[in-house]
Amino acid sequence: MNSNNPHTDLELIRRYYKGEMTNPERNALEQRALDDPFLKDAMDGYDADPGSFGQFNNRHLGSKVKLNGTLFTAFAVLIVLAVSVMLLNRNYPENKTTAQTTDSIPDFEEVEMIPEAIETLVVAETHEQISVRELVDNSSRYKTEIQDDINETQSVDNNPINIDPEDQVDDNLIDTEPIAENKKNKLEKTAPATFLHDMYVVDYRFIKRSKNKISYLRYELPGISAAYENDSARNSTDLVERQVDVPYVDYLDKSMDFFARGSYKKALSRFTIIMEQYPKDINAQFYGGLCYYNLKQPEKAFELFRSVSTHELVAFREESKWYMAKSLLKLGRKSEAMELLDEIIAAGGFYSGDAIALKKLETRS
Repeated sequence: MNSNNPHTDLELIRRYYKGEMTNPERNALEQRALDDPFLKDAMDGYDADPGSFGQFNNRHLGSKVKLNGTLFTAFAVLIVLAVSVMLLNRNYPENKTTAQTTDSIPDFEEVEMIPEAIETLVVAETHEQISVRELVDNSSRYKTEIQDDINETQSVDNNPINIDPEDQVDDNLIDTEPIAENKKNKLEKTAPATFLHDMYVVDYRFIKRSKNKISYLRYELPGISAAYENDSARNSTDLVERQVDVPYVDYLDKSMDFFARGSYKKALSRFTIIMEQYPKDINAQFYGGLCYYNLKQPEKAFELFRSVSTHELVAFREESKWYMAKSLLKLGRKSEAMELLDEIIAAGGFYSGDAIALKKLETRS
């Protein structure tokens, strides 16, 4: 630094980053940095890592600056490191891409990048949506039925259930025909369930798959929490891309969290990534269908619900038929919807009462 007193320079930097300077003083220091390359590099280094000075100050200096030879040497080393990081970053393009495989990355760093095809969709009015509360209430009926099975399955061990080869769930195929009735009970047992955000999901940790992770391109905005994420942050050239692998259940949990909070576009983007890697994933199909429904895309919702209704695993079978009927009504395919409602009523299941009420309503209209 161009100063005869490095202690004074440190005090000025401390006051600058602690917010103790007046605007004229800040402007004066910034002006001085233009003529002092070392001071400018040091300040740029701290801008690249905003917490570094505060951490150093709290650990070594306290509320007042008291320097001896040892502390000044340590601070000098810290400056050199900060400047080195800054200069290293300059060697990379502004839109940095790095590869990293990890199971644990802090959530606050992630920025959800939504594909344009999803971002441009329109969210339906609240009264036209399938509400999260409806799903939570409907899921609650499973709790007493399957909780004992869940506890029994999970208390044995954490190994996936072995499925007979003829019943193996093949993620590369999508069935379009109902499974044979004589396989139903066996397949029910191969679909252990759990609850994420109070909503029923199939627990794939207990079903043998070729892999059990989701690989995706993660976007991060260093130094800015996702809580402050905004449009300018999304478009920032400072975004860092990381190719990561995370456990399926962790990825699903965050996807369900977005869904539970009504962030249907973010949830759908993530369910789409799951389906790209696990084409027959029944959780992504069912909740992805609900996202499409709430984003005014009843045709796409219907296709996913239909896939769920004929899935090898019987989870969501009743629900999918009910929501298929509602999607058909949105599409104006009333006669098909009425036939499906009759099928639901004849089955006498959980949605039979709702189907009777909806059929009466549609008959009057």
